[in-house]
Amino acid sequence: MSSESKKSDTSTFCVYPWIEQVVQSTGKVGFCCVAKGGGIIKKDDGSAFRAGTDKLSDAWNSTHMKNIRQGMLEGKHVPGCELCYFQESIGKKSYREMHNEEWMSKARSDVETRVLSSQKNNFRVEDPALYLDLRLGNLCNLKCRSCNPYNSSQIHRETMQLLETNAEYKSFYQKHNGNAPPKSTPEWYESDAFWDEVIQSIPNLRKVYLTGGEPTLIEKNYKFMQACIDSGHAKNMFLMFNINCTNVQDRFLDFLPHFGFVLINASIDGLGQENEYIRHLSRWETIDKNFRKLTQLPSNVQVGITPVIQVYNILTITDLLRYTEQVADSAGRDINVDFLYATDPTYINVQILPASIKAEAVARLESYKKTSKTYQSQRFLKNSVDSCINLLSEIATPDLDKLGDFASYTRMLDVHRKQSLRATLPDLARRLEEEGLNV
Repeated sequence: MSSESKKSDTSTFCVYPWIEQVVQSTGKVGFCCVAKGGGIIKKDDGSAFRAGTDKLSDAWNSTHMKNIRQGMLEGKHVPGCELCYFQESIGKKSYREMHNEEWMSKARSDVETRVLSSQKNNFRVEDPALYLDLRLGNLCNLKCRSCNPYNSSQIHRETMQLLETNAEYKSFYQKHNGNAPPKSTPEWYESDAFWDEVIQSIPNLRKVYLTGGEPTLIEKNYKFMQACIDSGHAKNMFLMFNINCTNVQDRFLDFLPHFGFVLINASIDGLGQENEYIRHLSRWETIDKNFRKLTQLPSNVQVGITPVIQVYNILTITDLLRYTEQVADSAGRDINVDFLYATDPTYINVQILPASIKAEAVARLESYKKTSKTYQSQRFLKNSVDSCINLLSEIATPDLDKLGDFASYTRMLDVHRKQSLRATLPDLARRLEEEGLNV
């Protein structure tokens, strides 16, 4: 940045409040997709801006948004940004660092102009967002163990059923979430007013992230992509998806060659029955078939995999990494790997584990490093593996209370879903039982 805007070189500066708007699955407008509590932007009366009811443009220069920009430029730790601070503390390249790097490489002039102008204008940004991150409700066909009712309609339905029929689950839920049951997610993403505003913004957009829920199930996404193509702007846009690889339709694939660049991250957490256990209702045969299909798309489409690192897969994640290398070899193309870390619910966070299990996970990751064909050449993969080793190597006392919660959560879901941790992940089950945990 120029000397006039050196404040933006602070360790808390992030480009997002100058270029991006997020709409969370609840319809609430936020400033970052990974911010704590959804990074929700509040009106002056303390209520949230809501897509379909409020205009995105009103949230863009709200008092709350301007305060976030000011805090970042002054080097303050902004409330909500804790995940990035955590990632940076373990050597994992944070979302802040990745996106600063991305946008300063492809739109430096726009970013600098926006920052400088905002400093002179009470932190207002007159131009609209370059990037929309749209988390379109909770419509989903899976029940992933790291997910929640607000991001999966299947989990919401299951949670309500368990609250009504299972006293043990009700007590467990209330311990972690309070007495109120999860609210239904409104279908705000069907609002014509919301999509009219989004479609009107197409000429300004450089990047759009479409997820959910499961984005391939949402009809409005197909209409939006068609509008981008019809307007002639698709060729200048970066389109990004996170999909669960259960619903890769031909009509979805047919849209993709029209866009300048497309990144599809596959949400896969394990191999075979392990993925079916963690991401309940998925079928590995379908996942594998669709994932390989994605790797056959034209070169403007980049394929990645974003496993959620959690207690369930910490001992088997290297099997998934080796599978990814095999698919990449077969397809003759690179497949990016970028770890996500489960921090909520806290009882599946790998940090709670006993030292013996952490040490075994580290040993397996170190062994993978020595034999991997891509560890040294793929920076996201290398950073993911190294940061995971750093996290697991931290000296910490096992959290017995949360381990107990993990065991309870696992047993209750196993009974309800007719699954078995012992049958599916026997090594993990045995090691937890050796540590005195009844799973």
